[in-house]
Amino acid sequence: MNQNKLQSLMLCLLFYSNVSVYPVTPETIHIIISEDKTMLSEWEIPEELTLDTLESKIGTHDRTNETEDSIKYIWDHLGIVAKFSKNSKFLNKLTVFYATTLKNEEPKQNFKGKMNFFSSDPNQKVEATYKGWICRFKLGNRSLYGICKGENRNLEQIDILSK
Repeated sequence: MNQNKLQSLMLCLLFYSNVSVYPVTPETIHIIISEDKTMLSEWEIPEELTLDTLESKIGTHDRTNETEDSIKYIWDHLGIVAKFSKNSKFLNKLTVFYATTLKNEEPKQNFKGKMNFFSSDPNQKVEATYKGWICRFKLGNRSLYGICKGENRNLEQIDILSK
């Protein structure tokens, strides 16, 4: 009986440690962007987001890239980068990468999850405009910016949160 309890405890610990390392998998991450909020796998991302809170939702970052005034936390396995200025504990920019050129400040893998724009108004459409490589997606009063390349204006990266 004691051995069964010990085995059950060990299995629970292994399961819990696995879940806490990567609470979301790259394929199951779902980002929903609406006029007034951004959701990440059923969690509303707060306006003032700390690294600890973000890591509690998507797991520990894989690596960092530090400059004179900012630190980028990179989730290679998710295709996500969070930028914080060195003089603030709150997020400056959260970027999702659909294409990477393997620069040091970019994730090693592309975002494999889902991203949707959602409006409470069924007549509201996402308005997309392009100027060179820069693309803007407008939903109501909210604008998101990204990099779109090629004739088809393929989305390479988008800032889903930016201050």
